[in-house]
Amino acid sequence: NPAVGSTQIEANPKDVSYVEIFNAAGAKVKTVEIASDKTTIDLQEFSSGAYLIKAVDKFGGVYNTGRQLIVK
Repeated sequence: NPAVGSTQIEANPKDVSYVEIFNAAGAKVKTVEIASDKTTIDLQEFSSGAYLIKAVDKFGGVYNTGRQLIVK
């Protein structure tokens, strides 16, 4: 289902330092620090469309989560 307003990322801050969000064109549109097991992302600044989420660990390793974020 498309997200409206905000969405929540569940990740252990010991494993994931931050997530990067990319638009359909591949441009990074936001970086969000992971400070707790559940991090809320405000979607008000996002245009409608599909976004890809990548997780980055404390060593700089990047993981394609395979997760898409659909903003309505």
